[in-house]
Amino acid sequence: MKAAAELSKIEASKLLGASSYIVLVCMIVFIAAHAVGSGTIIWVFISEIFPNDQRAAGQALGSFTHWIFAALLTLVFPIAIKAFDAGYMFAFFCAMMILQLIWAKTMMPETKGLSLEQIEKRLDPVSEA
Repeated sequence: MKAAAELSKIEASKLLGASSYIVLVCMIVFIAAHAVGSGTIIWVFISEIFPNDQRAAGQALGSFTHWIFAALLTLVFPIAIKAFDAGYMFAFFCAMMILQLIWAKTMMPETKGLSLEQIEKRLDPVSEA
């Protein structure tokens, strides 16, 4: 099994040449930028968006759906990369990240410096009436 993996790696390196290192560097830079940037939004969002009496269940549901979709993306990516050029796939991911950033900036409320109770009051349409 290990020998087959090594052989595949050697063949892929021959086919891709130097571009394989460029892809690797780009992926590492993306992961690092995502981890300190927009990747943190979901975890802050699910910890603050649910009312106090439903926060535990809401965070469990939010974490569950986040990891399920992350796993599905991981499973579907090899199929998609066979069907479409890698450049198109990464352009699609780039476009989705830009849309996510726009959505976060325009649709998500600012919660900096607010307590969970203050956030709940601002988000509860019943309390505003």
